[in-house]
Amino acid sequence: MKDSLGFNKFIMYEGRTRFFVVASSASDSCHRIIKIDRTSQEQLAVVEDEAIYSGRQMTAMLKMLEDGNKSSGGLGKPRVFFGIAGFIKFTAGWYMILITKRSVVALLGGHYVYHCEDTEIIPQVDMTKNFYFSYTYDLTSTLQSNMTSRGRSLDGIRPFNDRYAWNFHLYLAAFGAEDRSTVKGHWLIPLVHGHVDQAKLTVLGRVIYVTLIARRSRYYAGARYLKRGVNDEGNVANEVETEQIVSEALTTPFYYPDRRCASGGRATRRLNPHYTSYVQYRGSIPIYWTQELNSMSPKPPIEISVIDPFYTAASRHFDDLFKRYGAPIMILNLIKRREPQPRESKLLDEYTRCVNYLNQFLPTDKKMVYRAWDMSRAYKEKTQDVISYLEDLAEESIQMTGFFHSGPEPYAHHMYSQTGSLWRDSMLLQNGVCRTNCVDCLDRTNAAQFVFGKRALGHQLYALGVVDNPNLAFDSDAVNMLTEMYHDHGDIHWECTGQQGGNIPAHASLE
Repeated sequence: MKDSLGFNKFIMYEGRTRFFVVASSASDSCHRIIKIDRTSQEQLAVVEDEAIYSGRQMTAMLKMLEDGNKSSGGLGKPRVFFGIAGFIKFTAGWYMILITKRSVVALLGGHYVYHCEDTEIIPQVDMTKNFYFSYTYDLTSTLQSNMTSRGRSLDGIRPFNDRYAWNFHLYLAAFGAEDRSTVKGHWLIPLVHGHVDQAKLTVLGRVIYVTLIARRSRYYAGARYLKRGVNDEGNVANEVETEQIVSEALTTPFYYPDRRCASGGRATRRLNPHYTSYVQYRGSIPIYWTQELNSMSPKPPIEISVIDPFYTAASRHFDDLFKRYGAPIMILNLIKRREPQPRESKLLDEYTRCVNYLNQFLPTDKKMVYRAWDMSRAYKEKTQDVISYLEDLAEESIQMTGFFHSGPEPYAHHMYSQTGSLWRDSMLLQNGVCRTNCVDCLDRTNAAQFVFGKRALGHQLYALGVVDNPNLAFDSDAVNMLTEMYHDHGDIHWECTGQQGGNIPAHASLE
């Protein structure tokens, strides 16, 4: 199943009673086919031919199908498209969603990432805004996960993180799957809802690529004001994982070619040391709270709808974060502390009690690091340098969790790093994450995540040996470029949560 992740050409043939869909590898050396029944409105019947065909064999197969369907008009004109986004049932029956237009937005280790530009369905379902996919790279997972795991499984099932695969349920009915482990990987093209951006930076003659990937969770998703807080399973509203990848030599693969030992031993793969990534997380405050829509008030009142003295849902939420990211977890809570009429401050008090309660059950080295800071007041009253304070928090967090670097520190860093620790002679893994929130997880959160990203960028460039100091000036080309990227990153979150508008990371409206 070596080409199971490489099918990126799709052609559909339409018979009177069946659709026939052929998937082909980039080299046209491998082909597979499925048939989709068209005779029943109630039952969705998709049958996959388990065989893998060569080009000549597929040509013979299509000739046989054409002859077999001649009495009903043959197979008709072939339709070329770029992937199946899923199947959905309306009152008139089942429909197939096809990706009909795509554009390249990034290239990571030789793997293309595409933006879904257009889809086709009758009636039309709009999946053309802020959806991204790749045929060969698992866009639903972090770079650290992709480079340190084996990737594809032996049975040809495509590996992916279904939390960020927005079209996952569209596939279940087609293949009779109850969980992702039985979904046929070569037919599933996971669509990530969020944002992908890539920019090029030249530093002292070295070409560096910065890639920003935002993945929005499909669990407990919905428009702002309509979805708030946490549900019983521990999933929170407005959950987004943001990954900042900084790499050199864009077209170089993630792994160097296999080498056999001089003694003829087993071949080994070496990680390409020119990749780094830093992951951040944003999500609604994980307690039960609501904010009712009110056309008469631009700031609807906030209500804590359920009081749970044991914080069961929050416990499930943080258990999941520990499983996904490890420890430690820094909680950066940016909501207001003092208000003429309590709104946000209600959440501050309850969230603080929640974290203190849960921390008493964690070992000392695993306790969550809680940082509550009224960013809006600091910005309005000029009592603190907002950016400098956020940089200090960012540095504290990065020192705690680290970031991912696929190789050792360059020799140019000598035996001791700036922090006084020994020169690192192996890869660096990120263990833990910073979880940031305001009320909407938008302006204030995006401003903070930009500063964290700026601080991480300095460390990433330093780890690659591009700069001699991880402290980047705000007026540098690198930071100006990153500012624009996080500006677009923030705009996308407005769109994804059903709002319109935008923000500027370093100078956001912090109300």
